[in-house]
Amino acid sequence: METLPVSSSSPPMSPGNLSLLIVGIGASAGGLEAFTQLLAHLPDDTGMAYVLVQHLDPTHPSLLSDLLTRVTKMPVQEIRQDQLVEPDHVYVLSPGTDLTLENGVLKPEPRTRTDGLHLPIDAFFHSLAAQQRHQAIGVVLSGNASDGTLGLKAIKAAGGMTFAQDATAQFQSMPQSALAAGSVDALLPPEGIARELLRISQHAYVRPAHMVDPDLESSERELPEPERESSERTQAFPDDEQAFQQILAHLRQRTGVNFAAYKPPTIKRRLLRRLALHQQESLTEYAVFLREHPPEVEALYQDFLINVTSFFRDPLAFQAVTREVFPTLFKTHIPGETLRVWVAGCSTGEEVYSLALCLLEYGEAHALTPLLQIFGTDIDEMAIKHARTGSYLPSAVEGVSPERLQQFFQRVDGRYQIHKSVRDMCVFARHNVCIDPPFSRVDLLSCRNVLIYLGPAMQKKVLHTFHYALKPGGFLLLGSSETVGTDSPLFAPVDKKQKVSTKKVSSVRPTFGRVMPRARGAHQNRSKEEPMRPERDVNEGDAQKEADALLLAHYVPASVVIDQAMEVQHFRGHTSPYLAPATGKASFNLFKMAHESLMLPLRTAIHQARTSGERVKKEGIELLSHDGSHGAVTVEVLPLKGGFFLVLFEEAPLPSRQADAAPLSEKQATETGTPDAKDRRITTLQQERAATREEMRSVVEELEAANEELQSANEEILSSNEELQSLNEELETSKEEIEASNEELLVINQELKQRQKQLQEARAFAEAIVETIREPLLVLTADLYVQSANAAFYRFFQIEPADIERHLLFDLDHGQWNIPALRTLLEELLPTNHAFADYEVENAFPRIGRKTLLLNAHRIDHVPLILLALEDTTEHKQVEQNQQRMLEQREEFMAIASHELKTPVTSLKGYTQMLHSRFDKAGDERSTSMLAKMEMQINKLIKLIGTLLDVTKIEAGKLFWDHERFDLDALVRETVEDMGHMSERQQIRIEGAVETLVSGDRERLGQVLTNLLSNAIKYAPQADTVVVKLRTDTEAATVGVQDFGIGIAPEKQEHVFERFFRVSDSEHQSFPGLGLGLYISAEIVKRHGGRMWVESRKGEGSTFFFTVLFAPGRASGPIQQEGEVPHA
Repeated sequence: METLPVSSSSPPMSPGNLSLLIVGIGASAGGLEAFTQLLAHLPDDTGMAYVLVQHLDPTHPSLLSDLLTRVTKMPVQEIRQDQLVEPDHVYVLSPGTDLTLENGVLKPEPRTRTDGLHLPIDAFFHSLAAQQRHQAIGVVLSGNASDGTLGLKAIKAAGGMTFAQDATAQFQSMPQSALAAGSVDALLPPEGIARELLRISQHAYVRPAHMVDPDLESSERELPEPERESSERTQAFPDDEQAFQQILAHLRQRTGVNFAAYKPPTIKRRLLRRLALHQQESLTEYAVFLREHPPEVEALYQDFLINVTSFFRDPLAFQAVTREVFPTLFKTHIPGETLRVWVAGCSTGEEVYSLALCLLEYGEAHALTPLLQIFGTDIDEMAIKHARTGSYLPSAVEGVSPERLQQFFQRVDGRYQIHKSVRDMCVFARHNVCIDPPFSRVDLLSCRNVLIYLGPAMQKKVLHTFHYALKPGGFLLLGSSETVGTDSPLFAPVDKKQKVSTKKVSSVRPTFGRVMPRARGAHQNRSKEEPMRPERDVNEGDAQKEADALLLAHYVPASVVIDQAMEVQHFRGHTSPYLAPATGKASFNLFKMAHESLMLPLRTAIHQARTSGERVKKEGIELLSHDGSHGAVTVEVLPLKGGFFLVLFEEAPLPSRQADAAPLSEKQATETGTPDAKDRRITTLQQERAATREEMRSVVEELEAANEELQSANEEILSSNEELQSLNEELETSKEEIEASNEELLVINQELKQRQKQLQEARAFAEAIVETIREPLLVLTADLYVQSANAAFYRFFQIEPADIERHLLFDLDHGQWNIPALRTLLEELLPTNHAFADYEVENAFPRIGRKTLLLNAHRIDHVPLILLALEDTTEHKQVEQNQQRMLEQREEFMAIASHELKTPVTSLKGYTQMLHSRFDKAGDERSTSMLAKMEMQINKLIKLIGTLLDVTKIEAGKLFWDHERFDLDALVRETVEDMGHMSERQQIRIEGAVETLVSGDRERLGQVLTNLLSNAIKYAPQADTVVVKLRTDTEAATVGVQDFGIGIAPEKQEHVFERFFRVSDSEHQSFPGLGLGLYISAEIVKRHGGRMWVESRKGEGSTFFFTVLFAPGRASGPIQQEGEVPHA
């Protein structure tokens, strides 16, 4: 039962913020969306302040405040310097900083780089809990890992409220970690959390009239503890004291724990928290709610217990114990004896195991190996069960060094479990230090942060208990806010700062309350109507004890408490006339200590009380004292719970004639024959004979009853024997079945071994494949830590396994891999199961220089692991760059060459036209014919230059065109008309029409159509017809040019659109051309968003098709000619 200590010495907060509710909100991956949803559903007048802490890249500025300003009317500030917290404001963590709260001021501090995990959310939540206590609210939203888990635990321990995002979280590691640790009050979506925050802001829990007055609390710091508690009691629930007592009574009845001994302010703050969570406005309402909802009893019980602890909590205290206590313990330890340690209030066992590890490390360092036994106790049975397992979430072991994790822990199902050798030396038990008997002969007792919750009188009682439990010279370790008191008669300080003390030899005897063991069950502790009273203060308690002691000493009758073995457990009053130690070996057996004349009455009375279960009284028993005087005594036996008996001795008067007689010894009375003596003797013997007869009659009755029971038992045994015989036959049958099953299991076991061997071989084969792959490979965990790598990775980066394994990917090579875009890709990979490929990274690595890498990643099936493959493309990149330069140089050359060629060709064409004009005038037909042929060759040369220039532009991606809406039918008609003069034999026929505007470069698409018609005429010299086919589809028009020429073989059809490919009809016939026309045509069509294909059969001709997209917003129906009026 531990909690995070809240220092009472902290300076008071500024008055404006002391009653302010501050909401800490933490998130990591996926947090922006959750932040946005949460703030979008919050009004701007709740009176709360909101502090957003997110994992940010310290090297890049954050846009979070700008983004959140769009969804909330509250001012959003990024904390770059100390900032006083104000209500209805949103504060955002600045990149590269950590944030704490101190006296109502947010203080950013530069982030310090450490080898451990960076946990900014936990750090802020801890400071929020310490400063605001029950005025703190913690919220954990989407994110990886477990940051925020311990912080929420601290807020809940301080009396604040905690929330986490439900399954709507994009990344659920952080919310689920907090939930598994028991730190979450409610699991809700962001909008649900917003509704709860609004409701809480309007609840009585945050209104001063229903809380301990902050100013009063501040002023009462100087009051004595009893006065301050009394004042706090009257302030918290002025009108609900009866309901408060009813709640405590109900809780004790259900759990068996009396919280009346706890400090009322702590209990009442916890009650206020439960009221706010369940929308209850008063303790009276909550008392009814508690009775009607049994699960709430357990929740309230857990809240009261304040189970908060951690490994090596407060490291300075462990250092002090190692420095001041361990040397003495090991030096004074007697070989063969066990070194005993008791941790009271151990919660879930972290402190027990922490002390165990420290003891083992100290013994190993000094070559000492004493027997160790560590007792861990707590009143919370669930916490004790957890402690026995020794299994903890990763968030719980964040304070444990990697060396200790490796030496003392093992990973089991995603958790860390203490090694069995350490668990075996730790014994955990449910125990209440307030009422249960303590352990004894303890060398070191640790009870940290338990006493601070107990009232002064109970604190004093527990310290006496601890004093009794410790050996002489034993050590006591308390929490940082606890003390044994000044001038304590029980303990002497060893280290005042770290609260280490040693036991003094004291004359004060400890009192342990009840001597009798009490039942654990709640119903056996107190009746339902029994009132619950708070513990009284110290002075009143001492006076009460002193009065009780005087009364017991003077007025209580002589009595003893005995157990079932007749051993005396406790003496009360003056018992020496009736009991005395027997000679020989010391014994507390009642019959050995009882006076001879009391033996028979005592035995009879105890027997009757045990048999009947009722009180038995024996009166007038004559008692002869050692001085010869006669007396009478009444013996009364009362049965107690647990098999104990209370035996009362009460002096009774003798008859007058006996009382007046002179005292004589039994021997004298017999010798003198005095009548009175003889009468007394006869009376005594008659009484003894009657008692003996009564006891014998009782024994006979018991024997007869026992005989009857034995007879019945004999019949049952005979019946059982028959049943056992039948059962034996069944067992024989079962044995045969088991043997058959065993044979089957042997076969299955052999198969399993074979499959295991195959699996091992397959694994070895797979590992061998991975190791032989030349590309570097990495295997990452869900938290993006490096699990393993292949040999190629270590060779390529010239690095050792120890430098990367179990390290965060983004911390490798001094943060060279910390690339925000890469981080986002990897964090989205596991939950979405998406892969990514060819992500390019260019970095200067420490050992291998600047490299360009292509990253490919995908999730490994069935396990939360990521396989990251790396490909070095540095040389390939350089080759591409060189090729690009060559292309640019070629383009430049072609541009210059085409320009240089066009100039003389143009001149030649001009001169030819001049000569053609002269020869026409001169009537020189022969020269005119030669000039026509020359002009034809010049045109071919011009076309060739244009074709080569187009190819160059296509390859360089610089073939540009003008998009326009135009009439495709008109373009086809014009092109057919222009091409009609190329062949006198063939006729070009148009079939179909588009009648819809298309979009594209009219001139370039005309070039495509011209090329196809030219090819159709060229490759079908014997045909009479070329057909141009037009049709419309849903999104595009299709143009086809069909010839009836040589056709194309099937194996060549897929190559016709490649550069420089030429078709021939046989080995003896080929056609002129460079094989670039179809290549250019296909590229033009492709750049227009269309496609080109061919359908052909060898010797039957070919049809080339291409598509052209319709113009946007095309109308259905025919295209109107210019000036044409549309029909109605």
